[in-house]
Amino acid sequence: MLKHHVDLDLLRSLIDALELERERNNRQMNRIVCGHHELVKRVEFLESEIPYLRYRADRSAELEYLEHPYSLDGDARCNRPLQE
Repeated sequence: MLKHHVDLDLLRSLIDALELERERNNRQMNRIVCGHHELVKRVEFLESEIPYLRYRADRSAELEYLEHPYSLDGDARCNRPLQE
């Protein structure tokens, strides 16, 4: 009878440990999923900014050519292709 109680107590403690580990894994998985969603949002935001930043860089290059039409060696910049 005593062995039966020891085995039962051992099984209960094992089940409790497994349940605690499962809960810990679930919390960790939730943090990972939330972090993933946050990263996806940040990537989408940054990707949405790319066309605007390209436009600004191109516009700055155009304004630079208008403001300084000649390079330091005296050649007209309009004779060179725009750098991409």
